[in-house]
Order: sequence, then C-alpha cells, then structure tokens
Amino acid sequence: MNPSLDDFGANFFVSTVRIALDDYFMQYGFKYSISDLSKVIYCNKGDIYLEISYWVEDYPNYYLMLNIGFIKRNNDLILYEGIGLWRNLPEECYKNWRFSNEIELKGCLIDISRNILGKYAKSLWTNPIKLQELIDEQRVEFRMKSEKLVQSQILAEAKRAYESIRYDLAKELYERMGLDNLTATERKVHYICSKNINSSQ
Repeated sequence: MNPSLDDFGANFFVSTVRIALDDYFMQYGFKYSISDLSKVIYCNKGDIYLEISYWVEDYPNYYLMLNIGFIKRNNDLILYEGIGLWRNLPEECYKNWRFSNEIELKGCLIDISRNILGKYAKSLWTNPIKLQELIDEQRVEFRMKSEKLVQSQILAEAKRAYESIRYDLAKELYERMGLDNLTATERKVHYICSKNINSSQ
C-alpha cells in the first residue's frame, strides 16, 4: 500500500500545541476552535483567529507557522482571511522555528508564548484596523505578483512566436502588453515583426 501524505505528518502536533497554548490563549479571550493533522485554530468572540500550523510536505524537518486574521461567515460557509504573523515580525524572531520531534516543537511554542504572541500578535488582535490594513497590503502584493507572472508568460510567448517566425502572433502579444511597457529590445522586436508583416502583404 502506497503511503499517503498524512503518513508524513507530526502526529504529536495538535496535542502538544494545545497543552502549551490553550491556557495562554484563554486568558486573552481565545478558545480552541478546530484542528487537523497540521493545524490548530483558536478564535475569540470578535471573530479573530490565530492558526498554528506546519506543512506536512516539509517532513521530517517541519517549519512552524503562525497566521492571524478574521473569520468571515456567510450562512453556513466559514472563510478564514488572514496573514502570516511573520509580516509583523523581525526575521530573527521566526527563522529558527523548526521542529522534527515533540521536544523541539515544545521549544518553539515556549519561545512563541514568551516572546512573540504578547508583543506582536496581541498588537494585531487588539487593533483590527491595523490587522485589516496588513491583510489588504498582502492582497495587493499577491495581485501584483500574479499580474507580473502573467506578463512574463506573455513576453515569453511573444519571444517564442518571433523566433518561430510567427510575426503576427508576436506583434499581437507585444501590443497586448502595451508598447510603453516594453523594453527597448522588445520594442525593436515588435518593429521587426510589424515590418515583416507589412512587407509580406
């Protein structure tokens, strides 16, 4: 029988997190909500959640992640909209959150409860406006990265079309990008495509 992804999970994760953090979160009005093999979620009455998780794919040396955000409710549908807490942290605070066994996970959780949650997470769950601003910033960044990826794919396709002497397609793709957004080399290629199309007509 072939192993499934769950076979590579840390089966000690949920119980270790809850032992370490249930009481901590309770003093700030957060209660345990749900969990699965790779995450534990706490939420408060204001529908702000904190998620402690890892990627099973990182087996056997997992990386601990913290997310914070809002719970969005729409009838029976529940959505979680948040950010990685690293966006509100200096890098040196989270770069060593690695664990491969229960003892190492406990060490990470002790560090988080003593040095991170009260200073960096609390400043967001007590300031929903700031939290929403960070979520909005992340959304804009993701959109810009997505648009940049699409643009790179269009330019790569235009280059392949030019090299395959498909001047009409290359010209169309470059123009889709907007000539003002092209580099000098790309504008020169567009000019060559246009010239070859006109000479063949």
